[in-house]
Amino acid sequence: MTKIENYFSKKQKRLDDLRKKLAQDNLLVATELSDSDLVLAKEMTKEKLLHSIDNRIFITSEFPINDFLIRQLVLGKGIYYGNTALYLWNLSDTFPYTIHIAMPLGYRIPDSRYPDWTKNVHFKQVREPMLSNDVERLDVEGTTKTIQLYSQERLLVDLVKSRPTDQEQIKQSYRRYLHSKDRNFNQLLVVAKRLKVENKVRDIMELMI
Repeated sequence: MTKIENYFSKKQKRLDDLRKKLAQDNLLVATELSDSDLVLAKEMTKEKLLHSIDNRIFITSEFPINDFLIRQLVLGKGIYYGNTALYLWNLSDTFPYTIHIAMPLGYRIPDSRYPDWTKNVHFKQVREPMLSNDVERLDVEGTTKTIQLYSQERLLVDLVKSRPTDQEQIKQSYRRYLHSKDRNFNQLLVVAKRLKVENKVRDIMELMI
């Protein structure tokens, strides 16, 4: 194989790899690409084959933008908590116009670099291992990428611990959890015990059942 043939063969292989990734995910993440693949992704953006989001994410026109997923991919980290996660788990009907994200202690908010994805976001810095406890992932339709958020059990326990407590939100969220096929009462009590509100959670459960 000549040098020219070898060059085109390698470029074709990279294009085939990108095609497979796009067929699977409908998007490309810059940090997951090699330098040469990133160049190709930018070329595809210039040709209007892809749409670039802050040169961090490249999506196809067929993929409906999921703000919750894209925000995490742009920022590169973060775990949804509070009302945001309750909404994502369908434990609340209230759309989170203020987004709540937990970040590692010492995290610096890139508000000047990514203003669209840090606007109306409340960042909470959390120490390990508390930050990583009870983290789960939600599938996003049309891609194999997932959204990171705290488990339903952690959220329900946090509702009881919050000050001031929102009694209506507690009732709605616990009622929905009790009727969910994904409920896990044992896990709920395990988290409640670890966070020192087991008796309060038991009292709520007894009233609801």
